[in-house]
This record gives sequence, structure tokens and C-alpha cells, in this order.
Amino acid sequence: MGFDEVRGTFGDKVLAALDELAHTRQESPIDTIALLIAMARIDVDGDWQRLWLEFGELTPAMSQRFPDPAPFAGDLWRGRPMTGTVAVALHASAALAAGSRSLPVSPGMLGLVLVGRPSTGASCALTGGSPPRWARLLDVFQRDVVGGNWPEIQPVLKFCYERAEALRSTPMPTDDDPSTERWIQDMSTSVAERFKRLADLMNQLVRAERPAERSRLVAKHPELLNDDVDAGFVKLIADAKAQRDMVAARRYQDRLDFLREYRRQTW
Repeated sequence: MGFDEVRGTFGDKVLAALDELAHTRQESPIDTIALLIAMARIDVDGDWQRLWLEFGELTPAMSQRFPDPAPFAGDLWRGRPMTGTVAVALHASAALAAGSRSLPVSPGMLGLVLVGRPSTGASCALTGGSPPRWARLLDVFQRDVVGGNWPEIQPVLKFCYERAEALRSTPMPTDDDPSTERWIQDMSTSVAERFKRLADLMNQLVRAERPAERSRLVAKHPELLNDDVDAGFVKLIADAKAQRDMVAARRYQDRLDFLREYRRQTW
């Protein structure tokens, strides 16, 4: 599948990095490590050095040691193959940027998505496969490189990847196709509405003081039992502790414990 027809979805620096890699005409596919290196070199405005200082700087040789989990499956950028992992990440970054109302996709946004799964080559190279370091990587990346702060970045990225994988079964529209705007709007609405709904339900659960009230809420909205919600509460607990707000941290922990116990009793 080619991506040239949707170049308008990506910012100039992302396009420059992809085009630079395409013009090298190497036999190996563009992978997450190569793309991150290229974007960091071109994006002089991003604080990539902060990332390298904490996690170590990526080098091209790391691609052999830390390959992307999804190999080349026919996806091309200007004729050069890319790994399936990069192809899905391009779709997922469009979903994240659209849902965040920050199109076109910036180098930081795409970079965050390239490490948005712990199994990508870039993630493994930077974290050594450590789940705590991967969580830290996402926090540093979004704060220092992207300049944003999604309170529930892991479930957000998970949803964007799932959305991207579903979209790969349908061709992306071309720039002169009137469905292009609709495609972007659909992604924006889908991402934004889902996480607004989850955030609203989590707030309702936090405000529910009595266990019976919480049980009724969860029974009515079983999506509260999804892993995304657990991850959201874990993040809220960590943020509250970082701000030394132990009252809020205990409240979030109490609701997380309630969900886990509810799940244990009903599943």
C-alpha cells in the first residue's frame, strides 16, 4: 500500500524525514528506529536531547538487534518498503493527531506513536524491554518532545493503534477525494468521544461514595472494566502522588481496587 496520496496528513518535517529515507534506496525497509533518527535530526525544535540523555541515543545499527515486530507487508513510501509496524504507526499517528485536533502530524506526535507499543523496535532499543521504563518513555516523550500531556496516554495509544489496524483494511482516501475530510473527522470524533466518555465515567465512579452506587454504575457501564480504565486510574494515582495529594491518590486507589474486585467476582 502506498501513502504518497495522503501526504497532507503529515507535517513538513515528517515528510522530509520519510522522503529522505525513501531517497536512500536501501534494500531494508524503513523501520521505527530509522524513522525516529531521521525525524530527530530534522526536527531541531523538539527537545530530542532530553530523550537521548535519559534513554540513550538511537543508532542505525540498532535496527538489526531490535527489529520491528511486523515486517514488510507491501507498504511503501515513495517506492521504498516500510515495516508493517511503521505503516500502522502512520495511520495511528493520524488518528491521535486528529483526535487531539493537532493535524498535520508533527515529528513528536509520530515519534510518540512509534514508541506507542512496547514491542516496536524503537521502544525495545530505548527501554530494553522494561515495562516501567516504557511507561517513563511515554511520559518523557509526550512532555519534552511533543509538548503535550495526555493524562491517559497508554489507553489513548492503544485505541489509536486498534483504530489504525482496522483502517488498514480500507484504503486511505486521496487528497482530492471528498471523503478525505470525512475520514479525518471520523477518526477525530471516534478517538475524542471515546476517551471523553471514559473520563466522564471514571469521574462518576470517583464521586460515587457508596459501594452499591459504584456497583450499579459498573453494571450499567461495563466498559469501566476495560484495561484502559485500569491504566487511567494507575496514571491518576501516580500523578496525585507526584503532586503529594495523598487524599486523591487514596481515592483513586480505592476505585481501582473496587474495579479489580468487581471483575474478580463477576468474571
